[in-house]
Amino acid sequence: MAAQETSFQTAEQAYTSNDYAKAIEQLTSMLEQDENPAIYANLGNAYYAMGDYAPALLAYRRAQALNPRDVVLQQQIALLQARTGQLTTTDANTDPFAITESFTANELALVGFILWCLFWLQILLIMYQPNRRSQAALFIAITALIFAVNMSLFGVNLYRTTSQPAAVTMQDTIVRSGPAESYPLLYTLPAARDIRITATEGDWLRFTTHNGQIGWLMSNQIERVQSCPAATK
Repeated sequence: MAAQETSFQTAEQAYTSNDYAKAIEQLTSMLEQDENPAIYANLGNAYYAMGDYAPALLAYRRAQALNPRDVVLQQQIALLQARTGQLTTTDANTDPFAITESFTANELALVGFILWCLFWLQILLIMYQPNRRSQAALFIAITALIFAVNMSLFGVNLYRTTSQPAAVTMQDTIVRSGPAESYPLLYTLPAARDIRITATEGDWLRFTTHNGQIGWLMSNQIERVQSCPAATK
């Protein structure tokens, strides 16, 4: 623990001295021993200060996977997106993908379990209430609310399990309409673009962006956020 604190202080001093390369080297070495959101966030800051936005985005997203409700981290991601043209300055405080990343899978499961417990609890209460008719309207309202919330949780969980966050790492990445070079070119994406992978076919990946752009690109032009072991814990 003491060695880790010393390494963190060394990285912090390097960052303060504008020696970002040394800070990145130190923080990367620390991640081999202890992967935690603070190290990833500082690594993202160092890359961001260097103007290397693709690895900065990956580091921020990996920190977010471990600490999804860090407000400062969400703001930093929004600033990076604004800097790279993914968000306008008026939208800089809103991260569209963060809505589905604000809770861990275990937290979503716990909320769903609690809601279903409340559902059965209200059934028991109504069964043993003398004025059952007076409880009917309340029962219907609460049941509808529980159903709506559970369906929302199901939708969020389904979206997260059927799509994987990633970042474009190559500048002017070619996007095609299908999974082969024979398909027409649609447009190009800059580096550090936030995407979600929705399908794979060989070396090709189908993706979507926060503003609804879709297409296919080569897998060697992106890096998945969850390729990092810590992001899957």
